[in-house]
Amino acid sequence: MSLERLGEIDLAAEGGSLAFLSFFSRRLTDASTMRLVCWTFIVVHASTALVEVYAVARGAAAAAVWANVALRVLVVVLFVHYGIRNSGTRGAAS
Repeated sequence: MSLERLGEIDLAAEGGSLAFLSFFSRRLTDASTMRLVCWTFIVVHASTALVEVYAVARGAAAAAVWANVALRVLVVVLFVHYGIRNSGTRGAAS
């Protein structure tokens, strides 16, 4: 198995794990637990955006990657706003 293929499998497993966390955290009511889930998604999306910026610097197809970076930055901003700062989010920021 090639290293590239192994990386694709790793990303698929990561995506599935995050989907699992997202799906089953929808009923959480504990504020500190919700903040932890939000911080987890913030870290994942921010670190992936940094890796994508690094990929562009190393010569990756810039247009598609920059669009994905912009989307990830937006997702981070939304998680910070609604999941960490907004006190009206199911008690997440209480």
